[in-house]
Amino acid sequence: MIGDLERSVAQRAIPGDRAALIFDDGSGSERRLTYHDVIDGTRRVAAAVAAATPPRALVLVSCSPGPEFVQSFLGVQRAGRVPVPTYPPGSLDDARNPDHLTEVVHRSRADACLTDASFLGDDPGVDDRVDPRLPARIDVDPVARCSTPAGTHDDAHRSTPAFVMFTSGTTDRRARGVVVSRSALSANLRAIDRTFPGMAGACTVTWLPPHHDMGLVGGLLAPLSLGSTIVCMSPKVFVRRPIAWLQAISTHDAVLSAAPNFAYDLCVRRVTDEELAGLSLGSWRHAVTGSEPVRRSTMQAFTERFAEAGFGPRTFRPSYGMAEATLLISAGTWDPSQPGGVTDEVPCGAPTDGATVCIVHPETEQPVRDGADGEIWLAGPSMAERYLDDDERSRAVFGASLSDRSGSFFRTGDLGRLVDGEVVVTGRRAALIRVRGRDHSAEVAEMAAKDALASVRACVATTRDTDEGTRTCLICEVSGQPAATDIDTIRTSVATRSGLWLDDIVFVANGALPKTSSGKVRRALCLDGLDGLLAAGR
Repeated sequence: MIGDLERSVAQRAIPGDRAALIFDDGSGSERRLTYHDVIDGTRRVAAAVAAATPPRALVLVSCSPGPEFVQSFLGVQRAGRVPVPTYPPGSLDDARNPDHLTEVVHRSRADACLTDASFLGDDPGVDDRVDPRLPARIDVDPVARCSTPAGTHDDAHRSTPAFVMFTSGTTDRRARGVVVSRSALSANLRAIDRTFPGMAGACTVTWLPPHHDMGLVGGLLAPLSLGSTIVCMSPKVFVRRPIAWLQAISTHDAVLSAAPNFAYDLCVRRVTDEELAGLSLGSWRHAVTGSEPVRRSTMQAFTERFAEAGFGPRTFRPSYGMAEATLLISAGTWDPSQPGGVTDEVPCGAPTDGATVCIVHPETEQPVRDGADGEIWLAGPSMAERYLDDDERSRAVFGASLSDRSGSFFRTGDLGRLVDGEVVVTGRRAALIRVRGRDHSAEVAEMAAKDALASVRACVATTRDTDEGTRTCLICEVSGQPAATDIDTIRTSVATRSGLWLDDIVFVANGALPKTSSGKVRRALCLDGLDGLLAAGR
């Protein structure tokens, strides 16, 4: 599918009355839209957008997760405009990262913004607060109900980008707009189909925010292109009741559902024995895990906990992907009988068809030997074109050549290795800590701290220069009041797992560390505000 649901429906002979979207709002009721309903709504949105914006304009899609978002996104594409998905003001994501929407509006210079009824919520005062951040608004709700022409078909706009996806700014100080071409989207959808067989005509479940690549491409566009029925719910529903996710998979016999590592951990902790007894997860063929470091211990714990509900031992699909590759780069299978290492690292499969993964020494720009660590460089038909309005950064990371001037690669900034042809991601270059000439992974240290103490919700490891020299420090966001022995517990765990000895461990209140809309710590902003965080320590 290249923004053209009608073509997919015709080519695959998808019945128009088949359920395309089943939206579960968490109240026990469901809202169903057939493929005919989605196509009809898409045409109406396309007509409204075409009338209000110039050709190839960028249009924000700021709707809540659900049918309105899908129809708006596809309608913008159908009109020959470029959708820029972003979460609505006042949403859970906006509360976590309130500056993100302002940054997206500023950098995209969008001509219009599509919104729905959830945009204002129950607080009419929100309208006054958010209008300065937004271009002209088009309310999707009356558009979906009105009688309008069929809208512009996207055949005439093949050179228009498929969408612009803004990154969350996990390691950078700024969000970046990734420009994804229609050919790249098409290639990645084909790769997803080949990598996760059995989706066509079946049911999938997603609660992932559609404003990010994993929720948009993996959760919505790929299943729709295959004629699947998508059960979707808001991230708020999942966070409030993790069992709702598993119940949807069980009730609808879903074959695929994806989530970051933390979601599987949350289910292990919060699903009760009584809730577990009512689940049937035998239909779940692809439990995709990605978006953040994939952990062997998490997959082991989830498999053991939900085995009695029919969750198969080889259901997990550890995956590697990013917005700059449209989404999927590689996906593997997990063998629970395979012994794990100290680092908890997991292979994420071989690169998808057409994708090339090269492990390169980040300074010499020479490929390293098989099994050796280096920076992950990518090439292939799914790669994005560039960053929006950021020529300097685009030149630095897109179209990179090896030391012999061969090839054209994207520099991911991720560290990893190839083991038996499979990608193993070990961390980010930006998260390396150098102590006495030796590099240590801040991410391994942070995971060791969270594993050592259940009250640690998030943390960031770094170094700081003092009058006594360079000192290593860890700032831990904790719930509750830490005990006197907690510092020794964390220091021992981090030293054992990562080899890093922490000079200083500081506890801060829950919510003190700046995070992205998906809940990841914004490392660069933490380091910018390091003095303030240290001063706020308990």
